[in-house]
Amino acid sequence: MCIKNPHNPPQPTTQDSGTLLTGLILARIFQTIAMLILSLNRHSVSSMNSIIDTLKPYADLESQVCNLMMLLFSDTCAICTACCCRADICEEAIESAFLSKLITQLGIKADDMDERFGWLDVNGCSLKYGRPPVCYVYFCDELLARLPDDDARFVARTLGRLMNHIGINALGHIHLTEILSDNDLDKVDVPRIFQRLEEALSAFEVIEHYTHSGQLSASSRSILETISTDDP
Repeated sequence: MCIKNPHNPPQPTTQDSGTLLTGLILARIFQTIAMLILSLNRHSVSSMNSIIDTLKPYADLESQVCNLMMLLFSDTCAICTACCCRADICEEAIESAFLSKLITQLGIKADDMDERFGWLDVNGCSLKYGRPPVCYVYFCDELLARLPDDDARFVARTLGRLMNHIGINALGHIHLTEILSDNDLDKVDVPRIFQRLEEALSAFEVIEHYTHSGQLSASSRSILETISTDDP
């Protein structure tokens, strides 16, 4: 066994640092996915009696979608001079009966939203979760142009549609996030919401793998194709 002098440790090379960073990122992502799976498994269809039971798995998944979006696109968005966020879209988070419950869990109140800038602060959107689905669905031309090929654009667009997919037809033809009253929220098809959560999680796992491997198999593509392409 070789014991290195702790007072004169070798300096890591750029390649070593990159490998270490990649390993740490992968370990963190795999740990998060495992936590998401456990969270969803604890919320079996038989135990999900109300929409309240979906809040935690929804918030967990949205947080990871948000983190991956930032990892992929924050460099581009940070230097953009054209802000795509609008206060009227931000208002949907407090008007929606479902989203408002999520942001309440964050300790955020409706009065915290700025009339001009919405939920934006110096670091970007202040909502870790509870954002209107359109915030993820929309991709500007600059973002799409920076992606290398059609597969990458397909994967990115699917990532952006995951949260919207979960709420489609939650109450008749009404999207989950468009329900405005708690009384109507109590009438949603909870098993359907849970099923779409599972579909979105499976797709997220495929997307996460693609971002590191650059490979999209036919079976992986078929999983992504289960996600609705309807726009919010």
